[in-house]
Amino acid sequence: MKSNIDDSLRLFRLLVILLSMNCIWVAMTTAIHGAVSLEGLFSAYRLLVSVLLAYAIHRRLTLRKIVHGLFWVATINSVLVALQLFDALSDRAYLPLWLNYGWVYGFEDIELWRKGGLVQSLQTSSLLAVYGIVFGAWRSSRKVMFVVFPFLAIALLVGARTFLPVGLVGIVYAVIRMPLVTGAWLWTLAWNLTSADGFWEFFQLRFGGLLDVFTRFDFASDYSVEDTMKSYREFSMVEFFVGNGEDRYSDAGGNDPFYTRWLFQAGAPSVILLMAALAAIGGYCGRYSVIAYIVLAVACYHNIKGELFTSAGTYDVLVLIAFVFLRRRGGRAVAFAQHKANTMGSLISRHAASTVA
Repeated sequence: MKSNIDDSLRLFRLLVILLSMNCIWVAMTTAIHGAVSLEGLFSAYRLLVSVLLAYAIHRRLTLRKIVHGLFWVATINSVLVALQLFDALSDRAYLPLWLNYGWVYGFEDIELWRKGGLVQSLQTSSLLAVYGIVFGAWRSSRKVMFVVFPFLAIALLVGARTFLPVGLVGIVYAVIRMPLVTGAWLWTLAWNLTSADGFWEFFQLRFGGLLDVFTRFDFASDYSVEDTMKSYREFSMVEFFVGNGEDRYSDAGGNDPFYTRWLFQAGAPSVILLMAALAAIGGYCGRYSVIAYIVLAVACYHNIKGELFTSAGTYDVLVLIAFVFLRRRGGRAVAFAQHKANTMGSLISRHAASTVA
């Protein structure tokens, strides 16, 4: 009973311990390497501060508000992705400059068929699209999904390929839940997009080599996968234990993948502590919903390619949902215990009264 009530607090304490240990460790390794870079230190403390802030505000929010809010954030961002793609394929510009992908973050959008809406990362855009498809098929009405599904599907197509396997599972789930809506839109999108100029060149470049990657483990068949695997290079024993303290995108850094970024920046202990934090979130929430284990598995898989699940924004929302979810489960446990106690008390009173009579 007590474990149910205290799960959100227990998770908070465990995360604070793990992330504080990581902050101390990264500070030590940064000092050992002569403070060549403070990047790892800033990231380590950001994760700790995220947990502190999320726990401080989680009682002011409900799970319903968060999950529905995320659905509409995913929808709005996906609509903008579709508009950005249409704008790029058109002969003239329709969108204002500040709505172009990357403009807000100071980088130039040079790829015609890759758009991310208003978020900085294509991975974030794809994660939002997958969430929107799955949650929409699960909770939203067919009328809502008839309007928003094509935008979510387009955002998934032109986003990060890392989420393609997960996205396909989401599409299949949507087809099962809403076969007419999703089937009609998939056929319509396929008919129109495949006739657009440059689509097949984009499709071959982005998806042509993936089949060999997953079926034959031929990493050289895809340029992006081959580039990612270069991050998994040999390391010295010193690098294994304390890293090298370099920026992730320096010549000696670990680049995009979560595992190599933290290994080369602060050593294996940092990787272990951060993975333990993710596992703690999945473990505590997984007691009540298998979805938590699915999210944890996706995070472990995606960490091979990038660092989305510990990135700014995504990690904040993740821990906030975890605290709100566990608080809700604890509240239900309290209500159930009170009802059970009242019922038992009533039965005992009736039994005592009948015995006296």
